Amino acid sequence: MPGFWAGRGAPMNFKWQWIASAAGVGLLGASLAPWTFSGAALRLEIARQMRDATGLEARSEGRAVFALMPRPRVKIANFQILGRDGHLLIDAETLRGELRWLPLFAGRMELESVTLVTPKLLIDLDAVPFDGGGLVVEAPVAGPAGEPPAASRPGALALINGSAIFKSKARSVSIALDNINLTADWRDWQAPAGLKGSFQHNGGTAEIAGWLATPAQLLAGKSSDLSLRLASAALNLTLNGSLSWDAGPQYQGSLSASAPAARVLASGFERGLPLPGPLENVSIVSSARVSPKSIALSDLRLLADGNLYEGALIFEAERPRPMLSGTLASEFVDLGAFFADMPEIPDARRLSSAAPWPAAQTGPVDIDLRVSARRARFGRTQWRDAGFSILIDKDRAEYTLAEAKAFNGLVKGRIALRPLDHGAGFQGSLTLSRIDAGALAADIFSSQRLSGEANAEITLSGAGTSPDSLLRSLRGEARFDIKSGDFSGLDLEQALRRLEKRPLAIASEVRSGRTGFTSGSADLKIENGVAIIRDARVAGPGAGFEVSGSAGLADRALDLTLLAHQSGGMAPAPGAGPFLSIGISGPWDAPRLTLDGHSLIGRAQEAAPLPHGAEPAPAAAK
Repeated sequence: MPGFWAGRGAPMNFKWQWIASAAGVGLLGASLAPWTFSGAALRLEIARQMRDATGLEARSEGRAVFALMPRPRVKIANFQILGRDGHLLIDAETLRGELRWLPLFAGRMELESVTLVTPKLLIDLDAVPFDGGGLVVEAPVAGPAGEPPAASRPGALALINGSAIFKSKARSVSIALDNINLTADWRDWQAPAGLKGSFQHNGGTAEIAGWLATPAQLLAGKSSDLSLRLASAALNLTLNGSLSWDAGPQYQGSLSASAPAARVLASGFERGLPLPGPLENVSIVSSARVSPKSIALSDLRLLADGNLYEGALIFEAERPRPMLSGTLASEFVDLGAFFADMPEIPDARRLSSAAPWPAAQTGPVDIDLRVSARRARFGRTQWRDAGFSILIDKDRAEYTLAEAKAFNGLVKGRIALRPLDHGAGFQGSLTLSRIDAGALAADIFSSQRLSGEANAEITLSGAGTSPDSLLRSLRGEARFDIKSGDFSGLDLEQALRRLEKRPLAIASEVRSGRTGFTSGSADLKIENGVAIIRDARVAGPGAGFEVSGSAGLADRALDLTLLAHQSGGMAPAPGAGPFLSIGISGPWDAPRLTLDGHSLIGRAQEAAPLPHGAEPAPAAAK
């Protein structure tokens, strides 16, 4: 019997299933009738949901389509989303939305996911995007203990082949992104949210992936764990920490980033960095605190141009001019990288007058950096315990060497450049204290011809459109003193002793040996790029000398006269005692020595008088 009744009952159950399905379809059809037959009603409903969810207004005059199978969905052409002040935020070619099944039976249309096809985004970074209310702002705190209403649920948003412009008038920023393909997925208030996709910037493609642990708590004014990774040929960035939203987004946690060409990257974001050096192969690992107003990096390890630094940096955006400041320390710094993009001074005479002076370009960002290095190298020069500072604003770029131990003494210096309408202005100073003149000459001039302990003070200023014209405009003063040393390749003492007996042999003998001295000093005036000697003298145990003349800074040429005499006082007048006049001319690194031929011939005649009774040879007949 049970089997019989079971067999007889099956058709009845099947019948009731058909009746229930028909009733459900009829009920669903009645619920969907307003949207099925009215595109205007469909557009209004989607606009209402957009407003309820985000507080933003939406509009569309394009064709609206509703489809039930294989799953309920809508499609609206020419869909726009507006900000609270009516300006356009998003202009999409098409909006495609998938709907949840169950709300349809109650006559409600609830979007589960939205896809914007070919959207154009215009984002004003100075505005607050969601200050008009909506579920995004209100739902997380609408119920007790922050529980949102059951009827309100987030969903997924996808952008296909989109573009975006992020702009800020306050920060003078405009960033354009193209070929945006992103998906943000957040299906439940208590679930995490994910972001994944790609975009293009300045022709390069970037992949982005992110994860937010508790988005609802973030919207309720609390914090949420965050993980974000950006990967591209120009920049790799990883964040792992927490995100909060009070007056604006605030991130705190770890940050690691790397860029093969940081200067090129910054220029692409209209943030040129007026720092010295190429800024290549830059990497950062630090703790970070990031907000729209500032980026603060602590416990920082920075690698740039092969130099490793530790310290702290802060970038402040909420200023009339954004500012980068901080302190960095390093065990070793190769300073050659700082000047890699500057023309070499030895070649300045061959530069065109139109060649730019790159260090005078101050850029849109102020800089205040302090750098210390236990060891530093510049060319062949080794420095110890060096302290540097870089100060840059819209009016000047100033590079200061506060102090460094070099050449067995102390070195201090300062260079200030200011941009002009045509070229750059220059101010500089250099102080050398108790340095080894031999080590200095070997490093700077590749010369081994000088020794002694030296001091120097140099001040210069000028202006020009290129290094060459700048050098030719220089003016200033220089003072030097030196003690307890010698000159090699110049034996003045021996030459003066032999001057009375073998004057014509002096030409070959004076270029060998050494000349010792006990003290020396020089006072120079620089005018129009030429150093004019006002007073220069050297005193030694066997010989002394004075130097007069000038040295060109731009063409690096010498035009000097050296007047040597035996020790015991000032240089005697010609004929009052042994003296030797030597001309020094030509390039700095290879000068020519020229002896005064008239004085040598005169000395030769005195040393070898004509034989007794001999007459001078008669003059040739005309």
